[in-house]
Amino acid sequence: KLLLDVVYERLEEIIDKQKRLVELNNKIVYRKSEKFRRIYKMAELFAKSDMAVMILGDNGTGKEHIAEKIHLQSKRADKPFEVVDCGTLSAELAVSALFGHEKGAFTSADAARKGYFELASGGTLFLDEIGNLPKDVQAMLLRVLQSKSYRPLGATKDKVADVRIIAATNENLQEAVREGRFRSDLYYRLHEAVIEIPRLRDCKEDIMPLANFFLKLYDRHTDKEIKCISKEAQRALVSHTWPGNVRELKSCIMRAMLLCENEIIDVEDLQLSQSALTEEALDFDEQERKINRERILWALKQCNGIKRDAAKMLEMSHTTFYTRMKEYGIPTNKL
Repeated sequence: KLLLDVVYERLEEIIDKQKRLVELNNKIVYRKSEKFRRIYKMAELFAKSDMAVMILGDNGTGKEHIAEKIHLQSKRADKPFEVVDCGTLSAELAVSALFGHEKGAFTSADAARKGYFELASGGTLFLDEIGNLPKDVQAMLLRVLQSKSYRPLGATKDKVADVRIIAATNENLQEAVREGRFRSDLYYRLHEAVIEIPRLRDCKEDIMPLANFFLKLYDRHTDKEIKCISKEAQRALVSHTWPGNVRELKSCIMRAMLLCENEIIDVEDLQLSQSALTEEALDFDEQERKINRERILWALKQCNGIKRDAAKMLEMSHTTFYTRMKEYGIPTNKL
């Protein structure tokens, strides 16, 4: 790469991080409940040190949001924030994914690969759903946390593990420890600081501020002029149980904006009767993927297929936009 390209990419990364911090700070304004005021205060305090943080909460409550908030307020803010979904890591893949491997380390290792610890070097590693990490990999993780070093598969030398660890789970890890599914020593090592996030239905005063926040956030990404949410729709939102928590609310507002045919979102646009199912019955991640994919396709259409212009319209860095296109299966030559 040319030096100018490297500098340009670095500037985009810095701008992208600043935008994320602004968005996160804006979200704080819209969480007015006393419970969340305490949570944000704790996050601010924990950001001042490098201690491990454990974030507890149901799916969709915003655990990653809190983890990123801690990262962006810490001294590591200008370094990477890497997210690992431990629930997707098998015992065979977890070691290579976390610590990397050298070429020839195993049969299919055709090239060296950096692990998450190296990718997050100097920054923060967020281990989501840590309770799903295989037991033998838990032992390896504990050794890394104690020694501050790790060795990629096939390597002959250790590397320094200069990362801040934030973990999260939606299950009762104390019970997992009692049942022998989670190591007690790792449990205590990760519980240096703990933040517990309440369910959305336990913070009803946050529902409408969050709904209006999502409405404003995504309004500029559509070609509609939606002004507000009707009183009837507001009552429906507040009375809903939100089994999918904030993630479900976000998807609900995004879907309503696509369905709305006038300036005001009405109760029919919310389709709450369809979403009032158990959390297990709905895949909110997939729903959000579909909506985000439509947003990207819409932006590309508005910008005549010029990806850099579409990225600016969606307020993404070019690198992030390109990554999302690949993630959502959109051809990179899409016009």
